[in-house]
Amino acid sequence: MYILSLLGNPNLCSPTLKPLHPCSKPKQPLSYVVLAMLVVWVVILLVSLVLWFYKTKFLAFGNKTQKKWKGIAFHRMGQDSVRKTFLHIKEKKI
Repeated sequence: MYILSLLGNPNLCSPTLKPLHPCSKPKQPLSYVVLAMLVVWVVILLVSLVLWFYKTKFLAFGNKTQKKWKGIAFHRMGQDSVRKTFLHIKEKKI
């Protein structure tokens, strides 16, 4: 009865009414696109982290030109020697 009045609209679709053309599948929601971008970003981050770790840690062990730490022990100074040192530094600066 009312189907004839709907046939005049060319953009109208319906999955259940037979005279109208079927509706196309809905587009992917934005959440799938965001999720795909997030997965790609995480993969890029992990690959770059692995490459950085490999470059800094594993290649550094094979490098023999690294400088070694040099430890220097200091001795405790008395009050008198602190004053003399401070006065000496102060005289040089002025």
